[in-house]
Amino acid sequence: MVPSTYAADAIALPEAIKRYEGITLKEETVKLLLNPTGPEHIKLLRLMKAARETAQRAIDKKQGMATELDLSADLIVSQSQKVLKTEWDRVKSGE
Repeated sequence: MVPSTYAADAIALPEAIKRYEGITLKEETVKLLLNPTGPEHIKLLRLMKAARETAQRAIDKKQGMATELDLSADLIVSQSQKVLKTEWDRVKSGE
């Protein structure tokens, strides 16, 4: 039987820990910059929290969850682009 960390959809535990640390640091930094009452901002914070929780589950299970972590990253980037576009439009309009 092949260990789960070598499965096609897995990353090694050290990589999961590294991702968790990166997600946590970025999440805390982004929290300082977002509007805690803006719906799009709240959605971004939720996506970041979900990514951190996925990385934590990967660590707890001692296996990678590469597909889930990659999907989380894609969702965070997409939502971040929406937030940044909205904020850029707001700044351009003189708000």
